[in-house]
Amino acid sequence: MPHGSISKKPLLVSSNSQTTYSLASCMIEEQIVFGGKSADKTSIAGFLHCLGNVEEEMGVLFFDLSEKGEIVLVKQQLLEISNDCKKHAALFWGLSKRIESSTLNMKDCQKKLGNITTTVERVSLEIAKKEKLTVEELHELISILEGSSVEEQFIQIQAKTLQMMSSEINRLYGVNFEEFEEQLMGASRDEENHRILLENIRESLETEMKKNLDSLKVKYQDHADWVKTEV
Repeated sequence: MPHGSISKKPLLVSSNSQTTYSLASCMIEEQIVFGGKSADKTSIAGFLHCLGNVEEEMGVLFFDLSEKGEIVLVKQQLLEISNDCKKHAALFWGLSKRIESSTLNMKDCQKKLGNITTTVERVSLEIAKKEKLTVEELHELISILEGSSVEEQFIQIQAKTLQMMSSEINRLYGVNFEEFEEQLMGASRDEENHRILLENIRESLETEMKKNLDSLKVKYQDHADWVKTEV
């Protein structure tokens, strides 16, 4: 294999997920993951720094959802995701600094990560408009996040890729990531767990919405009966 090029084979990060493989292959083709022949330390460091920025933004987003929600269990689950995201941000920033210092901001990262940041910004703007979120409002935002799980899949792929290619990265760029392998494996598991948590949160909110609707129906029926009796 030529110096500076990365084999696609290690990017088969899930034996039972054609979607994950396709996304990973696409990233290589577009030179997103370590940029192929044109990659240098500055671009790699910037890319990892941007992953940290996205995770930090996600951490803030889920914290705000937790603070503005009403259901205790849902608030706890959202806070769990928030804490994981902040932990991942620190990990990616640490990896970036191991290569080279980077100061890219979210605007710069939009150019590197494409549409990955779009959903984060959209939901963050909606959260900022509210002091508190009703069950229905929170359900709508969670549905958006769950329906656009690209961020979780993207971060999961990056974590697995870095973990599986740490020796190759060290050979090509002289940067040792092996000591971070366990943390990267943990980040990948966290992202998978986030998708499960988001599904559980959505289902809990739907249950609560149904209870609220049933309660309104009962009140309406009671009122109708009362009016009929009075007549």
